[in-house]
Amino acid sequence: MAEFPSSTPFIDLARVEREAADWVARLDRGPLSDQENQVFSDWCKTSAHHKTAFDRLQTLWADMDGLEQLALAAQPSQNRRPARKWTGRAALAGAIAASLALVITVVAAKNNTASAPDVQVFGTLVGEQKVLHLGDGSTIQLNTNSRVEVEYTPKWRKVRLLKG
Repeated sequence: MAEFPSSTPFIDLARVEREAADWVARLDRGPLSDQENQVFSDWCKTSAHHKTAFDRLQTLWADMDGLEQLALAAQPSQNRRPARKWTGRAALAGAIAASLALVITVVAAKNNTASAPDVQVFGTLVGEQKVLHLGDGSTIQLNTNSRVEVEYTPKWRKVRLLKG
């Protein structure tokens, strides 16, 4: 009788999104060291979800530059006292805080959607072999030093060979 794996590794998509947001912020602060570049490169290669999350948030971050122009065009109301002038670091800090709040809102909304696929990653070590019984009743045989990503939605299942 085939043995079920004792533990099933999952990709925590919320964690991947948070890490991607951290990388976007780190890269925005300036160039990375050689060691940081290697860590970032390895992080992007972890799964397709890592690189996709980073690319999506990087694009969103780049689009935030347009918000500064909108803020400059806004006129204060005649009935209010004059607005405090934001200069230098205070303005930058406010813009970053507003941008991060928007990114967090977008990520939270995306993670709360019912249609988000369920993703699992399975792997074997060198010399190890596994037979996996998936939740939909199908079976995967993994040979030595292999890795697959299984993605489910209510209508389909996608299996992608990552290594092996």
